[in-house]
Amino acid sequence: MKILPAFITSIIVALSVIAFTFFFIFSQVTHEDGQIDSAEAGGYQLSIIQDQQERAFQWTVSNGEQKLKMNETNVNENDLLGYRDAVYGMDRTFSIAMIAGAYILISLIVSLVFFIRNKQERSSPLILIIGVMVGIAVYTLASNTLEYQTALQDAKYYFFRLSQGARS
Repeated sequence: MKILPAFITSIIVALSVIAFTFFFIFSQVTHEDGQIDSAEAGGYQLSIIQDQQERAFQWTVSNGEQKLKMNETNVNENDLLGYRDAVYGMDRTFSIAMIAGAYILISLIVSLVFFIRNKQERSSPLILIIGVMVGIAVYTLASNTLEYQTALQDAKYYFFRLSQGARS
């Protein structure tokens, strides 16, 4: 049973490295003067710039093909906020799904190596523990993939509404 603490430690270290890597990749901070926020996910982008003289917010939204610049008004405020929430949702769920997928791969590879080397341990409760942990990761991956698809549909919907409002 000396292998169990080393196994758990290796999983924790691997997950920590993956989590910090994704954190630094997805948290790039590049703000220009007056820029309040910017986000990008799934081909959809947004940036919010505050005009200090007019005290207004100028939004730039794009879907990769089309780019719209507009000022926030009472008419388009809900659509802009919905678009922002959808892009944030895609970014968040994609990050979580990638971490869950990496966790599944690491767990399966480490388990395979461990059980090939220690054939007598195949009847240990470690199999149940690993199975539950991988099951939770599979559930997390599946649910975040579905949430990503929902957020993608929301982003398409709000971008369409914003593009229709920009034409009128």
